Amino acid sequence: RCAAAGMDDYLTKPLQVAALAQVLERWSGPAKAAMRMPRPAAPEAQPVRVDFSRLDNFRELDSDMSTVRAIVELFLADTPAQLEALVHAQAGGDATALAMQAHALRGAAGNLGALTLAQMATQIETLAQQGQAGSATQELVDSVQAAWPATQALLRQWLADAAVQAP
Repeated sequence: RCAAAGMDDYLTKPLQVAALAQVLERWSGPAKAAMRMPRPAAPEAQPVRVDFSRLDNFRELDSDMSTVRAIVELFLADTPAQLEALVHAQAGGDATALAMQAHALRGAAGNLGALTLAQMATQIETLAQQGQAGSATQELVDSVQAAWPATQALLRQWLADAAVQAP
């Protein structure tokens, strides 16, 4: 059905900006030259939670970063509900729902460079797919919840910095 409609290209998750640029260039012409936005400095003692280069890489396709900012805002708004669903699936011992929720979180976090969340969600998904929705996944779900406020703060800081630097 998609091929019949002319959809004969695809991109895999997590989205790679270079691959997206190639597809867009192929279908719409050359992309704008990349410009870099400075990344907020993370304290040395804090583990890396967000790879801001993932967000900065979108600049070549979104020079004013308005679309990227909207995507980050959507992630910030949607993630609490995703975390709640993750906790609910864990509490109910529903390995299938837990794997599905972890997969959704992994994809969204990975696309934005929220590495800690994406890595933990991957571990939850793997364990849940193996039917291990128990103490191992509970510890990881707790860790995801604990990592969320710091990830959220870093993304909010990036949004504030992006707004200041917007043309």
